[in-house]
Parts: sequence; structure tokens; C-alpha cells
Amino acid sequence: MHLSRSVCVVLCLVFFGLAHPSSAATLRVCASGCEYAKLQPAIDAATPGDTILLRAGETFVGPFILRAKPSSSAWITIRSDAADPVLPPDGVRLIPSGKANANTSRSLLPRLLGQGGALKTTPVVRTEPGAHHYVLKFLEVDGSANLGFETLIALGDDTTSTPVHDLVVDRVYAHGDQYKGMKRGIALNGQRTDVLNSYICDIKAVNADAQAINGYNGAGPFRIINNYVEGAGENILFGGSDPAISQLVPSNIEVRGNHIYKPLTWQNDILARPGSPRVSSTSSSGSLAAGTHYFKVVALMTTDTRTAVSAPSSEVSASAASGKSITLTWSAVSGADRYRIYRGTSAGHESVYLETSSATTTFNYTGASEKSGAPASSGTKWTVKNIFELKNAEHVTVEGNILENVWQAGQYGYAIVLTPRNQNGTSPWVRLRDITITNNIVRHASGVIQLAGYDVNSPTQQTQGVVVRNNLFYDINPGKWGGSAKVFLIGDAPANVVIDHNTIIDTNTSVVYAYGSKTITGFVYTNNISPHGTYGIMGENGRPGQYSIDKFFPASNITYNVLAGGPASSYPKPNAFPTMDQWNASFPGGDDYRLKITSVFYGAGAGGTVPGADLGIVGALVTGVEITAPTSTPPPPPPPTNVAPVARPGGPYSVSVGTPLSADGSASTDADGTITAYRWSWGDEIVVDAADIPAGDIKGTRWIRTQDGSASKGFALRNPDRGDAKPASALAAPANYVEVHFYAAAGVPYHLWFRMRADNDSYTNDSMFVQFSGAVDALGHAVNRISTTSASIVILEEGKGAGVSGWGWNDEGYGTLAAPVYFASSGLQTLRVQQREDGISWDQLVLSSHAYLSKRPGSTKADATLVANPDSTSMVSSHSYAVAGQYPLVLTVVDNVGAAATAATTVTVR
Repeated sequence: MHLSRSVCVVLCLVFFGLAHPSSAATLRVCASGCEYAKLQPAIDAATPGDTILLRAGETFVGPFILRAKPSSSAWITIRSDAADPVLPPDGVRLIPSGKANANTSRSLLPRLLGQGGALKTTPVVRTEPGAHHYVLKFLEVDGSANLGFETLIALGDDTTSTPVHDLVVDRVYAHGDQYKGMKRGIALNGQRTDVLNSYICDIKAVNADAQAINGYNGAGPFRIINNYVEGAGENILFGGSDPAISQLVPSNIEVRGNHIYKPLTWQNDILARPGSPRVSSTSSSGSLAAGTHYFKVVALMTTDTRTAVSAPSSEVSASAASGKSITLTWSAVSGADRYRIYRGTSAGHESVYLETSSATTTFNYTGASEKSGAPASSGTKWTVKNIFELKNAEHVTVEGNILENVWQAGQYGYAIVLTPRNQNGTSPWVRLRDITITNNIVRHASGVIQLAGYDVNSPTQQTQGVVVRNNLFYDINPGKWGGSAKVFLIGDAPANVVIDHNTIIDTNTSVVYAYGSKTITGFVYTNNISPHGTYGIMGENGRPGQYSIDKFFPASNITYNVLAGGPASSYPKPNAFPTMDQWNASFPGGDDYRLKITSVFYGAGAGGTVPGADLGIVGALVTGVEITAPTSTPPPPPPPTNVAPVARPGGPYSVSVGTPLSADGSASTDADGTITAYRWSWGDEIVVDAADIPAGDIKGTRWIRTQDGSASKGFALRNPDRGDAKPASALAAPANYVEVHFYAAAGVPYHLWFRMRADNDSYTNDSMFVQFSGAVDALGHAVNRISTTSASIVILEEGKGAGVSGWGWNDEGYGTLAAPVYFASSGLQTLRVQQREDGISWDQLVLSSHAYLSKRPGSTKADATLVANPDSTSMVSSHSYAVAGQYPLVLTVVDNVGAAATAATTVTVR
């Protein structure tokens, strides 16, 4: 194409005259040798078109205010003074050093830091009313000085003041404190605002919603494009607080090409349990009464106005004379501000406490000025809710994103929540309208979308015009991610909802579930593929299929779907109902969910088209969105700073039955520190808690460690009831199982007991297969071996018709005492638990050579008995054996930074 000279002159004048005015200046800011030593004076002095260059790698302490400047379409840019060739180019996400796939050294980024103290609740960067045409790029915005309070970057406010507009955050690393988090990353409360190519992380809070990006008092448009977005409460939220501006609805919102992610570590307690507690002295003066005192240590961290606590440490005890104190030490916990030491006068009954004033790990417990209180059984977790949520928004496009990881916690585990909310009852105009969700991947969630027509608490407008098309939803699994979410939960009468051409890989009981007293008009569900599950398309107090469709979705279009494993007779035609075997054979395997051309439902879409999502389109749009493991060679790791200890248990030992054995671990060493904990496992009485089984030994998705206040140490392993048929035998190569590792003696009879509970107290949920790596019978013949189909069957119900109720102890015997278990060789053994009947939980197993060889640890019903761990925890420990044999004796030692080592010897008992 050729332009005339006059057109070219006009375009050139527009480009150079407006975007780069001749008066544009460069303002340099650095600690020494620049025109400005501080950033705020440079912002105050800048005029439209100026660039403020901050010295790369230097820290600038705020807070900072973006001032309102005279009206102009020229931009004020605040950026690093590093050269462009060493920084990400336009359209490339900035990923800071230390993160996967890092492309930018943090030394190239100026660091903007809040002031803390009295200003800890003030955003690091905020705008003056009416501020406009600012670009923030190639910066690190660090919330660590804010101690978990409020917002990193506040663009606009929650008043009726002059709106801010034309603001861009581009290639910025914005993060809260790695330990204390941050309540909000970027607040979007203005007009024409973009967040582009940035990395937003560590946005997390305790007992409060934290959002990486949130807007509720800005009209838009907003563009959120090509970012990594990490937030605990909601990663991205529009609405959630009533707008101060009457009739305001955030509008024209684009969310494209983002990796929107919750780290799985947020499922864990914020603070680790303090390790290796021990008593170092009992001689100092104090106020303790004479006797034995028991202690547990809890780590504390203050974030915002709240305090996170760890689970309590293991218990230690010491005896003191009257008027004395007891000095304790323990291992440091990352992120802890201080520690709380609980005391009691009997084991497991700590009821008073004192606190350290700092993060010291040594404390002299005098007993003076104690406060009442008992330690919590578990630690505090970050508040986790949803990934993407709209409460007041219209004209929204969500396309080409990966939304990853959400579980039942603060809410039900839905990845996307679309629910209009007149939050404080002052904004009845709020609404959700014209929402398009297309070409995305949603994975690792309990449910996909929760969608409501109206707010149930305050007046709102009706939700209308939601389109969910050509998305891949996989690993949607309440059994794995918690709760009882559905794939799509729809209620309270939204209108004109279209769900079309989606591929759904789920284990939910319902793919669509409706609720509420009003019907849902204009509902379209077409060309989708999914398992049917137990209830398929279902409604509250309804029945699967046509009954619920007539009740909740009158005049709907529900056609050309694949509902694998469902009953065709219950649904309108045409829809396809292949078997689950045919469903499973329709995909290549792994996480590849493209339909094979050989699939029986390959042409089941409307007009003979391929149903489900076009994953070629989805794949093209999400290419480059995911942050994966680094593709470049990382720098070499720093040299190790700790040498692991060496465990030396002494021995071999020899002792007579009933005679105390003294095992001595004093020869154990630590080259660069001290050994702070010893644990002896004697090999004759073995107790394993489900709470202590490493996550790596829980294989597949069926067995889930669940929090349970009635279980040992507060946790059980549960295989939720999915209605599976009971197999005739164990599997030689199961996909789902739990492995337990322990040391046992050859030729010694052990009795195996489990403490179990059946879902709904049903006898159809009360058994497991158990196998061993080296079990034999009394004659030495191999039995119930791993990698075979032979297994012991442990059943909770003690005989036909006996029934089950709550927790109970039982063995392989059904109405009788089971035969003992023997092992072919002494040493490390492996026990494997796999499914026989789903719907069962267990929290303890016992292998006993004496104490419970011929009697059960507790009753079979409604039993609260927990067996104490028989291991010893002194450097020199004593133990008596009741049965002759050659036992493996195992010593584990832990050093002052938490490194552990294990060694074994033998004890011959005559």
C-alpha cells in the first residue's frame, strides 16, 4: 500500500507529536550521582511525556503517589534504567530470577518498598484522584514491609473522587511477603487500565480474602493479559464491595493468556511444626511447682491483624524441684515471629502457656505470669476460595487462560464463581451480563463453575448471557480436591446460559446441578462430552435427567452431548451414552484429551461434528501461558551449608526375654552442628499413624489424607465412597494404594490391627486389601505378597450382622481372631493397602508381637482408643522384649537444622 506525502506527514506528526512531545525529559533517580535521590520528588516534578529512570537493583522506600497532572494524552513512564536488550521485550511476560523459567534478573529491577510502621496499611504505590497516563514497567513492587496489610498497587480508590484513567502496569514483579503474604496485589478502580506481562505472587491472607487483582469501583475498560497471577482468596475478582459511584458496573474486561494459579503448598499449614524440642536445663530458679512438667511448642506469626499458629511440637517432659524453672530448646520454624510454649502437669494435657518475645528457639520457662490456653491440634492455613470470580461485571471475555488448582477450603472448590452480590445492600444495580468464557483450560479443581441468577441476601439485577464454550476442564475431582462440588452448579434463575463444545474430565456426581425455586430460562447445553456420574443432569430434590430438566430447565436445548455411563432413557434425544470403557478408550492417554478418530462418539456432535472442545484451538491460545520447569540451565546451586548427622546405634546387642536392654546412641555425630533429637524403633511393637505417612507413599487419587479431629494426630486416610463394585481379589499393579514402611523381625509372630471407620456406618464401606513385601505363614510359605492378587482382607465388622459404628479396631479375622503375620527376613518391610470397598478411613495400624498379639487394642465399635507410639527418644534408651527373636533396632537422629539420618543394628533376644 502507498500513502501520499500529505497522509504520511499527518501520521508522523500525530505519532511523534503526541506520543513523544519535544518537551519530554528523562529524570534519573538513584542513591548517589543522579538528579533525584528519591522517587517521589521525581514523580512530583514529572510532566506528561517524561520518563523516570530508576537505578536497577536499588531499593526505593515509599509509599509513592502518582500525581494528577495537566490534561494530556502523553504518558509518564516509571521504569528501570537497565537497557532494553537485557529486559523482556513487548508482549513477553517478566519472570523474575528465582522463579521457574526466569527471564529477568532481579538485579535489573528497581525495588519499590513500602515504609512499614505507621504506614504499613498504605499501598506501596497509589494514585491521586484524577491521575492519568502513567506506565509502570520493569519494576519490583515489594510488600514485605506492609506485614500482610492491604494493597501493593492501588489504581483508583473507593470514593466518588475524580476517576483515574489510562494506567498501565507492564512487566512488573509485584509480590507480598513470602511468609506474611499481602491482602491485595493490584486494585483496579479506574478507567482504561491494563495489567500486562507481569508476575504477581504471594498474595495470601489469614481469615480474610486476598486477591491478586481486584476491581469494584472502576468503570473500565480493563485488560489483564499474559500475567502469572497468584492469589489465595480469589486470584481475580471484580465486585465484592459496593461501588461508591452510583450505577457503576465494571465493564469491558478482557482476561487473556494468563496463568492463574494457586500453589499446592497453600493446602498445608502456614507454619511448620517446631521440631526437636528438648529440655536443656532444670536447675535455674523460677516459680514451677515440684513434679513432672509436660511441654509443647507452637510457632506464631503475625500477618495483618491476625496470628497464624503451627501445629504443636511433639511433647517433652522434665521434672523440677519446687521454685525452679525449665529451659527448653527447639528447631527454628521459617516465618515464625515468636513461639508459644504450653505446659501441663500430665501428658497430653497442656493448659497454660508463656510466649517468647522474639524468634529465639531457647526459652527459660519460669512458670510466672502464665496464661490459660491449650494448643490447637492443627496449624493455620491461608484462606483459599476461588480462582476467578465476578460479583458485578458486564461485557467480560475470559479466553486462552490456564486456571489451575483450587480445593475445598474457605469455599467449595469451584474454579470460577459467577454470583451477583449487592455486598452491603447499597447497590441494587449490580449485575452480571454478557460473560464469555472460551478456549481456556481449567484443571485440578473440585468443581468448574458456580453460577447464580440473583443475590440471595440483597436485591440485584438478573445474571444474563453467560457463554461457556470450547474449554478443556480436567482433573475435576472432589474426591481429590475435597468437598462435593458439581461440574456446573446453577441456581436462582440466571437467564440465557449457553454451555457448548466443552471437554469435561471429572469424577463429580453431577455434571449439571440446579437449585432454587425459580426456573432457568434459555438454557443451552450442547456438544459437550463428560462422564454422566451418579446423577448427570440433576436438580435439587429431583431425579436425574428429564424430570430435573422439566423442573429447572423448561424449554431448554440439551442435545448432542456425550454423557458416558448414563441412562439414555432418562434424557432427551439426541444425546450419546457410551459405556465408561468406551469413554476411557476414546483418548490417547495421559493429559491428552483429543478424541481418537476411532471413538464410538467421534461424530456425536450436531450435524455429525466432533463433540467436545477443539483442543487444537485451545492449545494454540494457551501456548506459552503455563510457567513450567526452567528450560535454560540454572546457575549451579550454592555449596551445602549443612552436613547431615551420622546415626550410630551401637550393637549388635544381646539380651534375655524380659531383661531391660540399654541402647546407646552417644557415638552418633554431627560434623557441623549438634544432634537435637534421637528416636529408637525397637521392632517388636510397631505403631503407624496415617498422619505420618509421607505424601509420596500415597499413590494415585483415591486415598486422601483428611483432617479429622477424632483421628490420631488429627488426620485419617480416607477412600471416599464412590459406589464402586467390590472386586473379587486385590490388584497386582493397582493405580491407587498406600504404602507403609517399617522394620520387623523374621520368625516372630505379629498381629496386624487397623483402626478404621466406615462411611455412613455402612458394612458396604468397611474393608481393605492388605499386602506385604515379605510376609510368610507359620511354615515359611509366602503369603499376601505385593505384586500378586493375593491379599489379607481386613474387615471392620466383626462377623456377619455385627454392624459397624464409628471408629473400631479389627484384623483379618471375621468373627474370630486372625492368624499372626510372619516375615521371611529381618529388616525393612513394606505394607500396602489397596481398595476392596470404597468409603473406608483408617488412622492407625499396629503390628504387635506381644501387647496385642492375642487381644485387640480397642473395641470394634464406637471406640476412641489410640495406641501410643512405643519408640523411645533419649540418647541412651532402655527397652524390654517379651518374645525371643532377632530384631532390627533402628536409630534416627536429627540435627539442629532439621537434617536426619537413620542406621540399624540387631538385638538378639534369647
